[in-house]
Amino acid sequence: MKLGLDPHTADMHWHHKDTRIKSLEWELRPYKPLFFEGDGIKMMEKFATATNTFNEKMNFKKSPKETAKSYYDRTHGKDIPAWSLNALLKIIPKHIQDVGDLEIGVNGDEWKVSYIMGFCGRKNVGGKSLFNAIIELVEWLLENGHLSNR
Repeated sequence: MKLGLDPHTADMHWHHKDTRIKSLEWELRPYKPLFFEGDGIKMMEKFATATNTFNEKMNFKKSPKETAKSYYDRTHGKDIPAWSLNALLKIIPKHIQDVGDLEIGVNGDEWKVSYIMGFCGRKNVGGKSLFNAIIELVEWLLENGHLSNR
């Protein structure tokens, strides 16, 4: 989120649970987060489990005054969108006009991520972690207007 990516592009999320055990307060859920938009929660069609769980819980509300918004705030309001390496690779451009083509490779024991035009690297990032190199590239793409945060 700090990068400024559109949260709707996230393919998983950190879910917050109210619990007395701090180590169980957050869990990584491997599906898209739920969003409250307009007057209801937008369900991702691909994730029937999330939809079914939501519908089951709403059918057994404890309070007749609970609205979809109050339910969302109580159960998903603190969730934080998260991106896998695969999701980040899907959203970064494979080619940028006047910058070059995306190239990902290994140099020794380090990853190298570059935009290459001809024999020149226009933007090079790298390190021991491919994920961190892609994060650095996403930061650069956003700062230079090559990736939309919407």
